[in-house]
Amino acid sequence: MTHRTSDPPYALFTGVTLAAYQTACSGAVQDAGFALGTMVTLGASPVLVSAGAHVLLDERLSKRSITAIGIALLGLLLLVACPAFSPRKSWMVPGCA
Repeated sequence: MTHRTSDPPYALFTGVTLAAYQTACSGAVQDAGFALGTMVTLGASPVLVSAGAHVLLDERLSKRSITAIGIALLGLLLLVACPAFSPRKSWMVPGCA
């Protein structure tokens, strides 16, 4: 099955997801601070693009890409679990910031 990404449903989906991404980025910056919010949203982008390409475009995930996604998710978890500089205390790890 071939997909043409210029078809109206894909264009609409792209617009909706970009709007959701920008809204989430603004909310993360407001909630967690500029540095942490930016790092999380930028770090999540490749993971979300890979997952979306796999689900929507039937792209195959190689072992290398699955490993990279796992490492990216681990890094994001570490950023969120115990942020060094955040306006709020960590809710995941007692004693952090």
